[in-house]
Amino acid sequence: MGFNKLVSYTIVYVLLAVYVSYSSFVLYELRKTNTYLTEMAEYQANIIETVLNDVQPMKSFGSLTSNRSFSCSVEPWVGP
Repeated sequence: MGFNKLVSYTIVYVLLAVYVSYSSFVLYELRKTNTYLTEMAEYQANIIETVLNDVQPMKSFGSLTSNRSFSCSVEPWVGP
């Protein structure tokens, strides 16, 4: 009876160790992904703020009337 208990406890502890290890790995990967998403959200917020600050009203272009369009170019951004 003692040997069966030892085997049972060993199996339970090994399964518990595997579960804790896998949970730790998953939490680490989620943390990395969350950090990346947070950095991207901050970057996008900065870009939107920059665009909103640089936008000029159409009236400043002189005699443009309604239903006119214009084009612009955007320099490529090099990441950190």
